[in-house]
Amino acid sequence: MTLAQMQARFFELKGKLAVGQLTDQEFKHELEKLRFQDPHGRWWMIGAQSGRWYYYDGARWLLGDPPDPGAPGLDAGASVPGIPATTPRPAYSQPQTTIAADHVTDSAQTISVPYSYAPAQSNPQSQTPAPLAASAYAASQSAPQPPVRTPTPPHEPGKTAPRNGSGTRYVAPPPLDVIPPAPQSASYSAAAQPPTAPSLAPVAPPIAKQTLGDSIRQDLGKVHLPHVEMPQLQRPNLHTPNLHVPPQFMPHAPASIKKYQPPFILIGAVVIGLAMVALLWLAVDNFLPNKPVSTFFARALGAQPNVRPTRASAQIPEPNSPQNVDNLVQMGSELSAKSQFEPAIAQYQAAAKESPNDARVYTQWARALALTGRIGEAIAQAEKATRLDPSSANAFAELARAYAWAGRNEQAIEAGKRAVELDSANATAQAFLAEAFLRAGRNAEAQQTVDAALELDDLNPETHRVAGWVSILSGRKDDGVGEWNRVIELAPGIFLYRYEFGLVLANHLNDPERAIPSFQSAIELYPPYIPSYIALGQAYLEANQPGPAVLQFQKALTLDPGSTDAFVGLGRAFAKQQKCQQAIPYFQKALELNQALALATQGLEDCGALAKGAAPEIVATPVAIAPLPTAISQATVAPLANDPPPATPAVNPAGAPINAGPGRIYFPVYDGQYRIYSANQDGSDRQLVRELASSPSVSLDGSRLLYYSWQADQRGIHRVNSDGSDDVYLSLRTEDTLPAWSPDGSEYIYSTRAGEGGDINKRAYTLRIANTANKPRNDPNPVVDEAQYPSWGPTGEIVYRDCAFPDDQCGLAITNDDGSNKRIITNINSTAPAWSPDGTRIVFMSNVGGNWDLWTVSAGGGSPARLTDDIGDDGLPIYSPDGSKIAFVSHREGQWAVWTIGLDGENETKLFDIGGEVGGPIAGEPPAMPGQTWLGQRIAWR
Repeated sequence: MTLAQMQARFFELKGKLAVGQLTDQEFKHELEKLRFQDPHGRWWMIGAQSGRWYYYDGARWLLGDPPDPGAPGLDAGASVPGIPATTPRPAYSQPQTTIAADHVTDSAQTISVPYSYAPAQSNPQSQTPAPLAASAYAASQSAPQPPVRTPTPPHEPGKTAPRNGSGTRYVAPPPLDVIPPAPQSASYSAAAQPPTAPSLAPVAPPIAKQTLGDSIRQDLGKVHLPHVEMPQLQRPNLHTPNLHVPPQFMPHAPASIKKYQPPFILIGAVVIGLAMVALLWLAVDNFLPNKPVSTFFARALGAQPNVRPTRASAQIPEPNSPQNVDNLVQMGSELSAKSQFEPAIAQYQAAAKESPNDARVYTQWARALALTGRIGEAIAQAEKATRLDPSSANAFAELARAYAWAGRNEQAIEAGKRAVELDSANATAQAFLAEAFLRAGRNAEAQQTVDAALELDDLNPETHRVAGWVSILSGRKDDGVGEWNRVIELAPGIFLYRYEFGLVLANHLNDPERAIPSFQSAIELYPPYIPSYIALGQAYLEANQPGPAVLQFQKALTLDPGSTDAFVGLGRAFAKQQKCQQAIPYFQKALELNQALALATQGLEDCGALAKGAAPEIVATPVAIAPLPTAISQATVAPLANDPPPATPAVNPAGAPINAGPGRIYFPVYDGQYRIYSANQDGSDRQLVRELASSPSVSLDGSRLLYYSWQADQRGIHRVNSDGSDDVYLSLRTEDTLPAWSPDGSEYIYSTRAGEGGDINKRAYTLRIANTANKPRNDPNPVVDEAQYPSWGPTGEIVYRDCAFPDDQCGLAITNDDGSNKRIITNINSTAPAWSPDGTRIVFMSNVGGNWDLWTVSAGGGSPARLTDDIGDDGLPIYSPDGSKIAFVSHREGQWAVWTIGLDGENETKLFDIGGEVGGPIAGEPPAMPGQTWLGQRIAWR
C-alpha cells in the first residue's frame, strides 16, 4: 500500500465507524494493518482522531512525514498480530507558551509558541490507557508500542543498520502478551514516556547489575578503530618512501636554551606583576557590584565615582513596560499574518496580563479571533477594546467587522460609522463599513465607501477584499477576480482570504475546478478550519470528481464527527459513484442529526430507500458520535451573498437561547481574570458567555443566567436574558456571591459577607434572598446566619454549608426558605451542595479523605456515600437535567476538566478540558473577598 492509499483507507474506516458499519473492535483491527516500519527501524502509526502520521522515537510519539510504505522492501500494510495497550492522543494541541530566558541579549520578553499538531502527553503514573477525549471508541483504542528488538550493536548515525541481505533488519511488533516497558532515556523525563498497560505475561528475571569494569569493556568493544601498523620503538627512518609517520612520533631536535641576564629577568617580573594587578583590578571592578576599586580611588582623589548601570538593569525592560507589550503585540501580528492564530492569541493573552487596560491588545486579539471564525469571542474582545478606549478608530473598525460577520448589520454600520468619525483616513474602517453596507443590501453606499477606502490605501488587503465582494455581487466579475488576486498578493499567508476566494470561484463564478486549489491552499495554511474541507469536498462534487470528494468529507468528519454537511457530502459522493448501499447510511445519519436536511431526503429518494414525498425514517446508528474538541469554534465566517446571511453564533446573539443544544454545561475559566463559557456535553460549540464573570447559575427553563461580575464599577450579582439583553445589576454589595435560583425563578438566594465596618476577615457569611426583577433598595435580612454556599431545591427547601467562615470544619444543613425547620444532614466537612432534580438526594464535595471527592446523601439525612476516590481533587458537582448522572470538575491529569459519573459511582467519563484554572486571586483584592478560589465557584447544567 502507498501512503496515499493508507490515508484513504483510514478515512474510509472512520466514515464507516461513524455510521455504524464498523464496530469498535473491527475498526481497531483494521487500523492495526496501517502500521509499518521504515528502513531506519522506526514504527509509524496514523492518529485515530487526526489522521496525521506519528513515529515513535523511543520515548514518545511525534508528528512527522513518513516515507512511502509502498516502496520496495517495506512491510507496507502488513497485518500485525496484536496491538499494545496505550494510545497517544493525536489532536490539535493548545499552544505551549514559553518566555525567552536570555534577558541580556533580548530587549523584551517574547512569547514563543509552536504551531503544530502534536500528540498530547499522557500521565505516566496512570495504570489505565489514556482515553481519546472525543471518541466513543477511545476507551478501547490502542497505539503501537516500539517493537521488541533483538540485541544488536547500536546503530551509528550515517551508517546503514544490518539488514537481511540488504542493509536493514526488520523486527516484528510485540504480540499481545509481550508489552515492553517504556524505554528509559536520559533525554526524556518520566512525564514524556508513554505508560504501559499491566501485562499478564511472566515477568523476566532482573538483569544483574554490571560493574564499572564490565561497562567500560563493553563500551570499548563497540569502538572499531582502523588497524595501524605501529613502527618499532626505535625512531623511524624518515627517508623510507610512502611511510606515514604519526605526528607524535616525529623526532624533535633538542632546542638550545637562550640565557638572559639578571636585569632583564627583574624587569620582566615587574611587567608581569603589573599586568596581573591590572587584570585583578578589572576582574573585581567588572564582576562585583558598585565597582569597589574605582569607587575607592575616586573617593581618595575627591571625585564622585561614576558607576554605570549593570547590563541587566540597562537591557532588560520592566515586566509590564510599554516596550514589552509592543513586542508581544508585534509578534502576535507577525504570527497572524502566517495564519498561526493560536500562537498569536497566546501573545495577546500575555500582553493583556502585562497591560490589562491597553485597547490595542484587545483590538488585535479580536482580529485573530475573527479570522478563525470565532466571531462571538471576537465581538467580546472588540467591545472591551472600545470600552477601554472610546477614541480608538481601530477598535471600532474591528467591532464593525465582527458584527458584520455575525450578521448584526445595523450594529456593524453603527460601529463602522463611529470608526470613520474618529479617523476619516482609516482605510480599514472604511472597508469594514462598506462591507456592513453591502451585507445590509445598501450597495450604492457600499460602492462609494469602498472607493474611498481604495483611495486612502491601495496596499491594504482588507480594502481590496471588500472591493472584490462589491464587484462580484454587482456583476463585474472580471473586476472582482482582479481584486481578489490583489488580496492574495498582499496577504499570501492569511488562509481565510484563500477560502473566500474559493467560495467566489465556486459559488459566484460557477468554476469549481479553479476553486479547488484555493481551498487546498487554505487547508495547508490553517488545517483546523473544518469548513475548508467541506467546501473542498463540495467543489470536487461539482467538478464531477466524487472520489477525491469522499476523502475531504471524511477528513471533516474526523475533525467533527457531528458534521451534518460531512454526512450529506459523503452520501452524495457515494451516490454519484453509483454506490447507494454506502450512501444510504450517511444520509440516514444526517437526518438523525437534523430532520430538515432536504439534500439528505433527496439522496434517499434517489437511491430508492425512500418513496418520494414520504417522511424519512430515522434510523439510529449504534455508535455514539462525540465531536472532537478543537482549538477553534465550528462557526463559519458567513460568506457575502445577495441576501443578508444568517447570523453566525456569537456571544449570546439575539434570539439564541443560552442552553441551545442537547443540554449545555456552564463553567468559569480563570487566567488572571474570570470568564464564563458554555459548551455541549462533548465539549463542542464552546462559547464565551460573559467576560469578567464567574459562578454561573442558570434558571430551570434555561432562559436566564445569574452570575457574579468582576467589572470594577458593577461588582456583584447580575442577571441577563438568554439573548444577551436586559443585563441587570442586582446586588448592593461586592461581597454578594454564589447566587442560586428559586424553583419559580422569581427570587434567588446568595451568600454574602456584607456588614457594617470592621475587617472583612472577621465578618461571618450569611444567606439572604432577593428578588430577580431589580436591585433592592436595602440589604435583605439574613435568612440564615453563619452559613455559606446555598442551593435552592425543587421542593422549596435550601441546603447550605453550615459554617460562618471558610476555614471552619462543618457539614451541611437544610432549612425552609424562611430559615425555619433546620436539620443537619452531614457531619463531615462538606461544601458545594447541589440538589437532584427530584429533590430526594444531594451531591456535595468533602475532603474528609485527604483531598476533595464527591459524596451523596439523602435529603432526609443518613449516611453519606462516597462517589469518587482519586488522588486529584474532584468537586463543584451538579446533577444532569434528567438526573441520570453528575457532572463535576477534576484536576486528575494535571489540568482542570469536566467529568461525569453515574449515580452509583461508576462510569467516570472525561467530557472536555476547561482550558485554564477554575479559580484564582484577583489583583488588588483582599484574600477574604469571596470567589477567589475554586472552592468558591460553581458550574451549571441545563
